[in-house]
Amino acid sequence: VTNLRWNTTGVTVAGDTNGIHGTAPNQLYWPYDIFIGSNDILYVADASNNRIQKWLPNSSNGSTIAGYSNGSAGLASGALKKPTGVYVDQNQNLYIADNQNYRIQYWPYNSTSGITIAGNGTNGSSNTLLSTPYNLRLDLNGNVYLTDYFNQRVMKFTPNSTTGSVVAGENGAGNLGSQLNNPSGFCLDVNNNIMYISNPGRNSISKWILNSSNGTTIAGISGTPGSNSTLLNNPRGIIFDHYGNLYVADTGNNRIQMFYPNSTHGITIVGNTTAGNSSSLLNNPRSIAFDTNLNLYVADTYNNRIQKFSKL
Repeated sequence: VTNLRWNTTGVTVAGDTNGIHGTAPNQLYWPYDIFIGSNDILYVADASNNRIQKWLPNSSNGSTIAGYSNGSAGLASGALKKPTGVYVDQNQNLYIADNQNYRIQYWPYNSTSGITIAGNGTNGSSNTLLSTPYNLRLDLNGNVYLTDYFNQRVMKFTPNSTTGSVVAGENGAGNLGSQLNNPSGFCLDVNNNIMYISNPGRNSISKWILNSSNGTTIAGISGTPGSNSTLLNNPRGIIFDHYGNLYVADTGNNRIQMFYPNSTHGITIVGNTTAGNSSSLLNNPRSIAFDTNLNLYVADTYNNRIQKFSKL
């Protein structure tokens, strides 16, 4: 399908339209990740407010469902510290990459506290520790996969085990097929056992078949930042549509790129290389998501807002 296009003018659906940050229910502060769950409910990892916000469609206010609503950070079970990733299962339970607490928190639906399922609040590189976990996804068996940013690896944790296994990387930061470079965004093709990993440290996206010791570059050129159609600059969030097209939050280029299957030429669908806070511009976008109608949502991180771009 090659005729997919979106309105290039966005509408602010969460946060302040003018980009003002704060802790009020209608505000955000550097939202790093978004997830759209059932009934098109929007979940936001409101990183610098140390909380997860839930926004119902067409609501002007969000509600805090994990962390403290006043933006306080902490290590207690009810607290978070710079959450950079959120995943929501079909029962509305949360899985949170609690980045600066070096842990993954499982937060049952309607709970006021989380349960640590990976890491323990200490920065480390063993198979029981994490170093700034960035994003995460679950497979059909409840295994948690996460990008362990400064450890240059992807870890897998099986249910009820606090010892993880390395499924990609852990060979230092670099441009080789066996390496990752600040792995951040993450997608999991559960039907084909394929992981997709963004590497902002080398400006490219990796495809990694599970149980393989090497990945292949499918977007961007490793080690080469740039803004033409084949290049990326500090890419973060990645997602696929049901047609198999890849979408990249090309963070350093302030744009969203779409790649058709097997194509290395990206098409800019939102934003351009200029940072700004108008309705057609972005500033350091870090995450993307689709609703059931394939409308595009962007975590416009440095503008402290979530933008919706309607499918045409």
